[in-house]
Amino acid sequence: MLKKLVPVLLSVFVLTGCSSFVKVDHFGGLKAFEKAYADPEVPILIGEFGTLSPNSAGGVNVQIQVLNTSPKTIKYITYWLTAYNRVGDSVPDKITKRSTKRVDYTGPLDPGATNAQKELYGRNTTTDYWENIWYNSSIRCATMDKVEITYMDNTEIQIRDTAPLLTREGKCRNFRYN
Repeated sequence: MLKKLVPVLLSVFVLTGCSSFVKVDHFGGLKAFEKAYADPEVPILIGEFGTLSPNSAGGVNVQIQVLNTSPKTIKYITYWLTAYNRVGDSVPDKITKRSTKRVDYTGPLDPGATNAQKELYGRNTTTDYWENIWYNSSIRCATMDKVEITYMDNTEIQIRDTAPLLTREGKCRNFRYN
């Protein structure tokens, strides 16, 4: 049933202007959408994801945009991220001494919905945003190592191979480095 609805839903997004809410390009384009909705092993698509340049105190922020491609409403998503420097070494946070951190998203996130258009500092943002995940000015990017999803019915899944979820090539991600 869901497989039959995918082309219809995608057409509706594109033709009715809802594509301004779910930016198909942020999630790898129409082919990535179709592939994700057809594959039950891909319950979410990760569109925009990465670290931002360290601030003056060395604090590194993270942004993640997610699309729920499963037929169930998501309650929580936990992402496990590891920070790296420009030569590919994992870099610890100067306060906690850990290079791998977790960030949590709290839903609900309905089937076919994205976490886009949340209000942040008086403006709309198209991603979830976590501030000062690490403090280390040598951090240049992060990898997404594991994702845990809890649905509204309290079923849980763990995804250790995040490559099928990511719509951009390259494992270590960042934004706007100077």
